[in-house]
Amino acid sequence: MKKNISIGFDGLVRAGKSSLIHRLAKRLNADILDEYKGYAYKYGLKSIPVFPKFPPQSYEEAINATNFFINLEKIRVMDLENMKEKSDHIILIDRTYLSCLAFDYAARHLTGFDTFTEVKELWQNNPKTTPDLLFYMDVSQENLKQRAILNNNNFPQHFFDPIFNGHMREFFHKKCDSNENIIKINANEDPTVVEKNVMSFINKYFTDSL
Repeated sequence: MKKNISIGFDGLVRAGKSSLIHRLAKRLNADILDEYKGYAYKYGLKSIPVFPKFPPQSYEEAINATNFFINLEKIRVMDLENMKEKSDHIILIDRTYLSCLAFDYAARHLTGFDTFTEVKELWQNNPKTTPDLLFYMDVSQENLKQRAILNNNNFPQHFFDPIFNGHMREFFHKKCDSNENIIKINANEDPTVVEKNVMSFINKYFTDSL
């Protein structure tokens, strides 16, 4: 199997993304690039110790929130390059910048601040993680709420808003339809089935790359 490629995973909360990544890391002997939450508390980033408050109170606050994630992404990109230099392992990326874009695409419907055009341009002009293969974990509104209850998750309420999540899905569905290397996975199924389906696409990717 070809190594030293990057595979990204995006999705709504409780899609099973992170747990899948850790199972795949063991199975593939792969390294993991942590998601944004982990980076907000790493490297002594005292100027950005917590996520920006939501909802923003102004257009400027919304743009500042994007710059917060862009700063984290710059560090993630450097770490990704260092990981590639140090080993030939596959690298599994827990969330890409598309999660940030999808968030802004959806948030404007709750905040009233339509920053998406400017946010998209900001991301285009800055370093970002661009995996060779990307999986979007698609989970239903009903399932994500049930899983959150079962796992006693205390996510902010906007992550459970059906309008917000509907627009998040809309963003990712469009991406899946327009890019053959972004694959939609039905994350409503049993985790073993989800893992099997993801592995089939990974194996196909390596076979096609030969």
